[in-house]
Amino acid sequence: MSNPATDIRGDRQVVVVPFATCRIEIAPAFVCRDGGYLVCDAAAEGSYKRVEPFAEISALDAADQQFNGNVRKLTRILKQWQRQCDVPIKSFHLEAVVKGILPLRFYGGSDEFWFDWLVRDALGHLISCANGWFFMPGTGEQIFLGNAWLSKAQTAYQRALRACDYERDNCEFLAGDEWQKLFGTMIPATVR
Repeated sequence: MSNPATDIRGDRQVVVVPFATCRIEIAPAFVCRDGGYLVCDAAAEGSYKRVEPFAEISALDAADQQFNGNVRKLTRILKQWQRQCDVPIKSFHLEAVVKGILPLRFYGGSDEFWFDWLVRDALGHLISCANGWFFMPGTGEQIFLGNAWLSKAQTAYQRALRACDYERDNCEFLAGDEWQKLFGTMIPATVR
């Protein structure tokens, strides 16, 4: 039984139940005989959409293993930017961008020492993906990235460039200030 004051509503493939402390999204799904699931999609006239969550997880696991766990780590970092700066982009879009940039960098599978550059490069790659597409693992569905987030990504990229320059010049507090503008005070201003 729901609270009468709770505004339960549909939002494309999910039912959204907002509470004071969190927002819960429920995706009703029907199991397909050959694997995967059918979910309702309330967009436009409404339809059913096939999803393959286990194929998506397998693709993420494979990419994460190939790049030393950096797919998940870097995606979490970008999701913190998404929350901190109220960026209108979906988390799985950020994951796709990360999977796209790591193979292009010789340090894509390196340890956290390189994460300043990886964050900078992921933001630059995201900018280059504006109005682009990627394909969902399993179904091959073509997903449009849009550009509602572009100005925030451009600002973040400029801040990341400055932070990397400050780090190069051993100006730790200035670098930390730029990073905190992207990720909030949950990260330290300096690393010792």
